[in-house]
Amino acid sequence: MVENERSNVPSAEFHNEQLRRFTRETLRAKQAGTFDIGLLNKKIGQGKRVIALDLGGSNLRYAEFTVGSNMELCKTEAFTFSSENGEKYLNFLRDVGEFAQENSLPVGISTTGIVEGTRLRSSTHLKKLIEDLSDVQGDFSSIIPNLKSASNDGVAGAIGSYAELLRKFPAIKQVIYFINGTGLGAAVIQEGKIWSTEPGHIETTDALNAHKRKELCVLAGAETSCLHLTASGHGIEDTYFKITGKKATGIELSKLAQNGDETAQQLLRNSAGLVAITLEGIMNSFQMEKSPEDTAVIFHGGIFNTFEYNDYLKQSLRTNLANAPQLIFPNNEEENFCLIGAALTALAI
Repeated sequence: MVENERSNVPSAEFHNEQLRRFTRETLRAKQAGTFDIGLLNKKIGQGKRVIALDLGGSNLRYAEFTVGSNMELCKTEAFTFSSENGEKYLNFLRDVGEFAQENSLPVGISTTGIVEGTRLRSSTHLKKLIEDLSDVQGDFSSIIPNLKSASNDGVAGAIGSYAELLRKFPAIKQVIYFINGTGLGAAVIQEGKIWSTEPGHIETTDALNAHKRKELCVLAGAETSCLHLTASGHGIEDTYFKITGKKATGIELSKLAQNGDETAQQLLRNSAGLVAITLEGIMNSFQMEKSPEDTAVIFHGGIFNTFEYNDYLKQSLRTNLANAPQLIFPNNEEENFCLIGAALTALAI
């Protein structure tokens, strides 16, 4: 990344070149539903129980919730199952399906990838699960009969975070839920409409693709420099390995950067700068820059806990936005909004 001499952010020329790549069309923005907190509160009902699943590229998270007073969800059971590419997820989903039926519990799913109804149509990061579900055409409800809803993780996270935020900040009118982990994802809630987007499949400009990363993109059907490669947590772990020949997790990269590893530092700075531009691109595409005071951005992913990452991100946003929206960095282990959104959606149906 070419940077200003006195900062960690891209020069204006390279920033603007990348920013121009963002439109609703390139983001593949698609309306995924509607959101009405009043209607939601009427439907979910105190004392009801629900199972929620969050399927990620490296972890499957499970939780059971009971609806408490003020319609808040109280977690009663939770654990995480680790895997790569959805390996062994199918057997776990079958067990959940049997348990839910035996106990008459509704189930909601949040998953990385493109979802239509209760079908997982494609996912760059759940290739094994896609293969395992091929006999049922990707339909989760064939495995979990009590399934009430399945949503893209960005959409589920947006619903869960907005519902929780409105209890604390009722003035918030629009939300971006931004995921950075095995890939980049985001969803928007604006004027009661929920939009799914695919920012990770927008190409990185040559100027900001410092290590010239290119790989086959499932959506494009060709080799591209997707932001998944250059800005996602998984992408920079892979880039670090290609440069150094050493494998390092996100936590390990953070420690390396803290101890002075210049490659780790550069990769984290580059990612943060690209995420800031991506956020700005989403805001512009939905004309949210006109009212940043009404806007909240919730960030999900372990990378936001790494060495000075959020400082780089905020610095880039301050440089390029006259007024930044409210930025929220939750503890992802304690506040998994994807699980909350999956639970609320299942209860509301």
